[in-house]
Amino acid sequence: MSCPEVSFSESAVEELVRRWLPGARFVNCAARLEDGTCVGYDYQFYPATPREYSAFLARYDAFLRENNVTWLGPCRDCDDFSQLASALFTAWFGKNAVLKAVGRVYYVQDGSRELLGWHAYNVVLYCLEEDLARCGLHNTVLVLLEPQGPESVIASYPYITFSDGSYLEYETVEVHPPG
Repeated sequence: MSCPEVSFSESAVEELVRRWLPGARFVNCAARLEDGTCVGYDYQFYPATPREYSAFLARYDAFLRENNVTWLGPCRDCDDFSQLASALFTAWFGKNAVLKAVGRVYYVQDGSRELLGWHAYNVVLYCLEEDLARCGLHNTVLVLLEPQGPESVIASYPYITFSDGSYLEYETVEVHPPG
């Protein structure tokens, strides 16, 4: 398996984060050298197609259920699920399209907004085209993935709604490459 021909540079991913997640920043720093220089994880990023992402969600959900992967508090919590989703997409599809994110999550019901706390989840580079040759910044969106669900929403509408009308609101602060 080789890397796809279509990819986005680090600066293109930064632009997508600014466009789809106002106020958030893209941080690509695997290590800081003695002189303060930051060494990144990856410098090219490969978006998911609709077919790949749909297949991933089904396979990931089955993986969680079949392996009884559930939240266990500090020993297996949100950052572990975020890392798992990112790693499995890369393993299964050969792309680093599932980035990691951190931000605040609020519970909203009947006009009341309560901060639940800081949370780790994923942001997916999602091309609206199946043909990656037609993929560019103009038709790539960011999708928020709640990896403990899994649930997905378009990043510009960061709400996961429940049957009683209440919802979770995601406020992304940072997005990081897989790694």
